[in-house]
Amino acid sequence: MRAVVEATPGLMVAAEAACGEEALRALDDDGPQLAVVDVRMPGMDGIEVACALLERRPELVVLLVSAQPPPTERWPTDPRGGTL
Repeated sequence: MRAVVEATPGLMVAAEAACGEEALRALDDDGPQLAVVDVRMPGMDGIEVACALLERRPELVVLLVSAQPPPTERWPTDPRGGTL
């Protein structure tokens, strides 16, 4: 993922995290406009991280990605109109 971001003009990696809790600590209030979050991560999963990030920064764009097959459970709906 880092290589894709670094190869894209106008984008840069602001922080990386190994788990959800680390991701929440890494995001400062005036930081990035986009967060790329793995759905399946240790500790808090990506859905929980996305919800927490959006609660702190509603304007943040969160892109959920995963190399794993989609889960069978239903994902929560974002109150702003999208699906998390």
